[in-house]
Amino acid sequence: MVDIHLVEGIASSLPIPYDSSQKVYPYLEQRVFEKHGVQDSVYLQSLQYYLRDANVMEELYSRTIDSLTVKQNIGEQ
Repeated sequence: MVDIHLVEGIASSLPIPYDSSQKVYPYLEQRVFEKHGVQDSVYLQSLQYYLRDANVMEELYSRTIDSLTVKQNIGEQ
């Protein structure tokens, strides 16, 4: 989830029109899946599982945000 959110941020911050960034994002997303050896269908099934339980999803996002914050703080040093 951390890497997915990072590539979402990268795609949305590119100095290109929004519709172009929407074409870049799937490429970046696929690279994340390849990096972690996960098929997109497995990721989507996992996401659907977590979406069924709001408490579990909240915990997942809390951990994701914590990890993103750590990465950001490391980058600022």
